[in-house]
Amino acid sequence: MGFNDDQQPRQSSALPISPTRVFPTTTCAISNCMTIDLDTTTTILPHFPHNPHYNPQMLSRVMEKSLKMFFSSPHFAVVGASSDPTKFGHKVFVWYLTHSLPVTPINPRSPTVSIRSKTYDTLASPSLLPNPSQTSLSIITPPKATLRVLKEAREVGVPAVWLQPGTYDGEVMEFARTWEEEDGAVIIGGMEGGTGGDEGWCVLVDGEVGLQEAGRKWERVRL
Repeated sequence: MGFNDDQQPRQSSALPISPTRVFPTTTCAISNCMTIDLDTTTTILPHFPHNPHYNPQMLSRVMEKSLKMFFSSPHFAVVGASSDPTKFGHKVFVWYLTHSLPVTPINPRSPTVSIRSKTYDTLASPSLLPNPSQTSLSIITPPKATLRVLKEAREVGVPAVWLQPGTYDGEVMEFARTWEEEDGAVIIGGMEGGTGGDEGWCVLVDGEVGLQEAGRKWERVRL
């Protein structure tokens, strides 16, 4: 079965991923990014890429290391990438493009993703990535699909994953914790550790902080 962000996420129970990070109960409501209502209506809120209350000193050492490792990967992929500008999978994919990062869209339901006048070929799953062990994943899928994606990503050796708010439930968190503890995978998500977002770690809000932690050079690209 395919996945995309048209599917609605379930509410989730909190589970710790590490002693310093806890994934809270959440719906897919991302402050300054997007809110997905739990009915059939999708509501887009204004997006502000920089949080004026952000303080770099808030970052825990664990999250500093996690952000550095995530953005040190040579390649990136967005699972749940979408052509629809109102969808979060679209916004996150565009974020990578506008920050001049090498990114691959993953969507099993569509062979391509269009961003304005340009079309990008998609992959159907993380297992088809040419270099999965050198690729960090951003995931924008409902929890049921997220669990499948995480299992596949672990099998092919993906080193780091960013879980957007609303992509996880208790089962996802349990698997992520096991993967992190047994294989040393980097799992970014949840509220704790110094996120600038109100609903958890969000690429649109916290991504540039991560690039800075990794010492990664980038240029703003106009699409």
